Amino acid sequence: MTFDELNNLFHSMPEFREMGRAILVRGFSALKERMLTMITDPAEPRHLQRLQKNPEIVMQAPLKTIASYLNQTQLDSLDPEQYTDVEPLQFDLYVDVLSSQLTRVVYADQAQTSEYYRAYGLRDTQPLPVNPIPLTELQKRLQELQ
Repeated sequence: MTFDELNNLFHSMPEFREMGRAILVRGFSALKERMLTMITDPAEPRHLQRLQKNPEIVMQAPLKTIASYLNQTQLDSLDPEQYTDVEPLQFDLYVDVLSSQLTRVVYADQAQTSEYYRAYGLRDTQPLPVNPIPLTELQKRLQELQ
């Protein structure tokens, strides 16, 4: 739909004009609320509130972008000198070859603690498949279903 067609709808149909006005008012209200919370609320409550309103945001945006959106720059103020007496953390990282995403972290402690991840660093409690099949086999099976 072109701008002129949309503009004609606004001028010819009062119902359409009222709907458009309501959408704009709701959008401006949400923008004002978001701007106020950026100034007044700490980062963690803002992040939790954003996740409640739009949980899909984590799937679509890298964590660096989310941190920037939340104005979370506390990591910039970390001083490495504070950690000179701390014993190094030993762990193994597992990365999915196809997606280049982190899938698992295994810590080299006595219990061999593991953390599983999915989509942009979200923790996942589900273990990875034990016997995965190659991509070509998956494609073949999917074609057989059609």
